Amino acid sequence: MHATPAKPSALTVREAAVVADVSVRKVHQMIDEGLLPDEVVVKGSRERRLDPSACMIIRFNATAGLRLSKPMRTKVAKKMRKIDPMLVEAYRMVLDEITIDMSRAAEENRRRLGEMEAAKAMVVSDPDVRGGLPVLMGTRLGVYEVAGLIEAGSMDEALAAYPSLTPELARAAVLFAKAHPRTGRPRKAGGTPANDAHLVATRVFSADELEGGAAGNAT
Repeated sequence: MHATPAKPSALTVREAAVVADVSVRKVHQMIDEGLLPDEVVVKGSRERRLDPSACMIIRFNATAGLRLSKPMRTKVAKKMRKIDPMLVEAYRMVLDEITIDMSRAAEENRRRLGEMEAAKAMVVSDPDVRGGLPVLMGTRLGVYEVAGLIEAGSMDEALAAYPSLTPELARAAVLFAKAHPRTGRPRKAGGTPANDAHLVATRVFSADELEGGAAGNAT
């Protein structure tokens, strides 16, 4: 059994997209089409924010959920939203004789949520430090400078260029920059994730079989 870490804070749509490894456009589309339960969309904010439990629903809808009807996807989403996003073992459910096992994806989701939360904590903005530009905690290193150097070169080059930079801070810079790109420089928040759930009617289908349509009769 895994210990259950504290639940992360609400995410921006882009942060959720980065965690789920899908595009920002797809996340907005899922919200608009009602594929995400109203309860995971945080109210009272000028921009859309999502409960961390939305990440698994987003990933499911972008992968194995594509093989299911919309009513079934809605059923799964309602059940998923009640699961602690940092808990892995609970992501196996049976609905209408179909078993959905998202445990493997949940493990990855838990790791990525933790990394996102840590990255946000390692980035600070102080008007007295470089005019308020986001910098890495305990340094004067600009987040976008570090991320840009790593993107154009390598982690080793960045560590050599900035003696105060640690691998942990460097990874935080890359992730934060991806989730919070500079204005005017939109980036994709992911591609098409692998189909990492198993759908079962009378047996467990592999991810390859799902992608090939073997589970079509289970919808």
